[in-house]
Amino acid sequence: MITPPDGDMGDYFASLAKVRARDFDTLWPTHGAPVRDVAPFIDAYVAHRRAREAQILEALGAGPTTIQAMVPSLYAAVDPRLHPAAAHSVLAHMIQLVREGRVLTDGEASLDAKYRLA
Repeated sequence: MITPPDGDMGDYFASLAKVRARDFDTLWPTHGAPVRDVAPFIDAYVAHRRAREAQILEALGAGPTTIQAMVPSLYAAVDPRLHPAAAHSVLAHMIQLVREGRVLTDGEASLDAKYRLA
């Protein structure tokens, strides 16, 4: 999970690109089995995050303007007890989207901010 202030999606995507560029034969995650098919593994992580990004942009286009309003629909299949953690993941995306100028907010990106498409 990527959670501000310790990181945001821009940092995450950059770190994945660095790992992929190193062309490792094996990744040794902190849990689970070694990853031998490194490029497809990283590509799947990027695809998952890009899909979530697209969902966030779609949700903003439909009207919800706060992270708290978006999380229940974005994470409908996730136990609601995990929604607070999911909100931090959405915030990590929002920081990147605001930085890129694709999403606007008054002030800094935060859990309580209101967002709109640029």
